[in-house]
Amino acid sequence: MIKIIFLIILSLLAFGSYRYLPNKKIQHFLKISWLLYISFLVGGRQEIGTDTPSYALRITTEEYGRDWLFDNLVFITSSLSLPHNYVFLFYSFFTYLFLLLFTIRQENRLQLLIIMVFLGSPFFFNQTFNIFRQMLSVSIFLYSMIYFKETLRFTLFFVLAFLAHPSCIVILPVVAIVRFVKFNASTEFILALVALILFVFPSILFGSIGLFQNYLPAEFQFYLASNRVGYDSEGMKFGVMFIIHTVLLVILLIKRNYLINFNIHYIFQLYLVGLVLFYGLQLSIDIVRISYYFIILSIYLIPLAFCNLISPKFQNISRFIILVIFIMYTVVNTIHFSSDINYFLDN
Repeated sequence: MIKIIFLIILSLLAFGSYRYLPNKKIQHFLKISWLLYISFLVGGRQEIGTDTPSYALRITTEEYGRDWLFDNLVFITSSLSLPHNYVFLFYSFFTYLFLLLFTIRQENRLQLLIIMVFLGSPFFFNQTFNIFRQMLSVSIFLYSMIYFKETLRFTLFFVLAFLAHPSCIVILPVVAIVRFVKFNASTEFILALVALILFVFPSILFGSIGLFQNYLPAEFQFYLASNRVGYDSEGMKFGVMFIIHTVLLVILLIKRNYLINFNIHYIFQLYLVGLVLFYGLQLSIDIVRISYYFIILSIYLIPLAFCNLISPKFQNISRFIILVIFIMYTVVNTIHFSSDINYFLDN
């Protein structure tokens, strides 16, 4: 366990230092090394992640009907007589590949923090061990934000995200509204206020959805009936995260013109919707996952806000605080998932 934590931190230091090296080949080598390491750390494990045993059974018994990508991967691994773990490795590699591709398109000073926020957030890194099909879709959707204003390329990546996991079709109406309708400052303030209210009273939105249960898709009805309690049951261990997101909301609302001038205002609006959904659906650990498509944008907005949008005299200290917080969360996440971890290539 200590070895894995050390290797993660070492890989992050390598990732964070690559931009200071003059040799482009070494830079690319460090980025690719980080990608391969984190992909194997997540995808090469045995029996780690709550969904892993059930997916292993589906793969080995060639159970189809999940989604286009998963079904084809099951077919390929079965045809080549490969262990089912190669499916996990595939999802892990491409999840972190799209994360990396998104990250290296951002400012140099934000890149390490983007990776740190992803690894340290209690609901991103952990979930790449569990709901790995959806997390690949979320990662592709994150990358598609680069082309949000380019209809053709954005559509192509959205279709790719759909092929990875069909749940992303549910968010299409929100994407269309943000794409074609302008939110004014009052609308954004109301959304932020609603999100904070739902954090305290999540049953408002969750109960409202229950009223329309019979009209929802069968899978959503199953999730509602399963009654698997979400994050609030864990004593709100995300209290620090709540504070960070609340401060983030305040900064982004105040610096709204900056986002507009740099043509990234849509990212904030999608994030706002995601926060409303995350706080409002927190009572169900299954249904709340739909919000991941939007709150994943926080891995970009948190570094942006605390590095670029606050007063220059506070930027270094805020950057240091954010880095320390998410390093601590990364260590905790790693401890949680790496105790007694076993990798299939060791067998």
